[in-house]
Amino acid sequence: MKRKPLFLNAPELTTFFELASYAKLTPEERDMYRTAQQRAWDNYSILEYAKKEVREEERFRAVAEKKEIAKKLKIKGLDFKVIAEATGLSLEEIIAL
Repeated sequence: MKRKPLFLNAPELTTFFELASYAKLTPEERDMYRTAQQRAWDNYSILEYAKKEVREEERFRAVAEKKEIAKKLKIKGLDFKVIAEATGLSLEEIIAL
């Protein structure tokens, strides 16, 4: 039997078949399999961490840009409430600029 029948494609059975195929591995093959899994998990973690860092950096840049715009509007004499509405910054942040 080369392929499993369609009625055996339930998620629970798929997990069972994966475990059964793992059990057939030699100790050396199991070590290789575990190492490959660990690398995949490590790569996934590294990628997720990098995505998080990029999101934080983008947020920081967006806030810095808003503050720069608010500073320019403040110099031009625009009302602080209008600046707060336009930039999304708080009145305290605008006053501190």
